[in-house]
Parts: sequence; structure tokens; C-alpha cells
Amino acid sequence: MKKNKVSIIVPIYNSEKYLKRCVESILNQTYDNIQLLIRDDGSEDKTCEILMDYEENFSNIKVIPREMYVVKILRGAEVNILDEDGNIDLSERALKRLDIVIASLHEPIIPPRDIHSNTKALINAIKNPYIDIIGHPGNPRFPIDIDSVVQAALDNNKLLEINNHSFRARRGSFRNCLKLAKRVKDAGGIVALGSDSHISFHIGIFDKALELIKEAGLGEENVINTSVEKLLNFLRSRGKEIEFE
Repeated sequence: MKKNKVSIIVPIYNSEKYLKRCVESILNQTYDNIQLLIRDDGSEDKTCEILMDYEENFSNIKVIPREMYVVKILRGAEVNILDEDGNIDLSERALKRLDIVIASLHEPIIPPRDIHSNTKALINAIKNPYIDIIGHPGNPRFPIDIDSVVQAALDNNKLLEINNHSFRARRGSFRNCLKLAKRVKDAGGIVALGSDSHISFHIGIFDKALELIKEAGLGEENVINTSVEKLLNFLRSRGKEIEFE
């Protein structure tokens, strides 16, 4: 008799110490018709690299499916910028397998510095061919030369994010992001809106970001994620091979 397939969903975060033991215990079950779905909640350790090793070697492990409940899913990561040279904390091997990569300055990882140093870090990250978007560049804790960063993004076909969560979590972000958005508008560039939800019911909430782009005069042509196809076409233009089953 054919066995029914059983799907096991495992949510994880920063689980490099325990992940292998967890996965191996599931794979070693006597019931063999299983599919293991692992949902990573933005781990900052080596969890992502471990997951990709498993996905490469076991056909019944899918880190994230391509579609769930008619929602198309991009496999991506927000990586940390580590220094002025724009180095990031994810290996090239892992980066090559991602559909979308956001790089950001985070205070626990790199201390805020002067405008020159912060700008240099962002521009060098922008030059990394695997980076698609710079996350929350309007963070007032990391002052930057907005003109230089916007121009670097344009020159390298990268996006700058207007991060809705920043307006709640990072005081002073609205003013900085407004300046950045106006500069993008003047230059004919494109931004990405991000809800940066830290809890499920904030997903897709862009209230403050929409208010900001309206004030900045940005139109639909200046926002990448006004349609699925527009975003996919942008990523494919950058060499990302994204196909949905």
C-alpha cells in the first residue's frame, strides 16, 4: 500500500548548534514518505549555510517552497554589512543560491561611524554583485551622503529600501528617508518598500512608507514592488534564475 506523504514544518532561528541533530532525527524516522519544510526566520549565524547543504543533498528537504497558499515565495536573506569594505556575513556559495539579498547596517554588528565611513560601507556593499537592495539607508544612527549612495545604487542597478518599521523603531528616519526618496525621484531611480515586519500581523503594512513616497512625489514607476512581475523582472535582469513550478 502506498504511504501518504507527511509534511513536517520546522520553524527555526539561529539554530546552527541544534539544526543538524533536529534534521537527522526527522530523516531517520522509520516512516520514509516525508517532506521536511524548514522556515528560517532570518538567522544571523550559519543556519542558512547548513540548510543549503541539506537541501542540496536530500531531495525531500525544501528549505522554503516556491509557493504556499497561492503566495509566490522568493528565497532571500537580509545580510549584515560588517565593515567599510562592504564585506557581509554570508558566504558566496550561499549567496549564489538566493533570489534576493538585502544588505544593511545593524548597530549590534557594526558601530555607527562618521558620514564618510558609513557611506563608504554602503557603496562598497552596493558594488557586491550579489546584493540587490540596501536596507533602511535612512537610519539616522548611520548618517550617509545621500547623493553618493543614490548615485551608486543607480550606477549598479540596485534598489534602496523605504522601511516602514524604521518609522516606529528608528526615530528621525522619516526625515532622512524623505530626503533620500526625493533624491531618487530627481534621479529617476527606483525604491523598494519594506514592511520589515517583526510579527505576522505587520506583514504588508506600508502606511508610513506610502505617506512618505506620496510626499516625495514618487509614482508607481519609482516603486519596484507595485507588482510581482516588476520585481521578478528586476531580479532576472540582475541574473537571478527564478522559476515557479
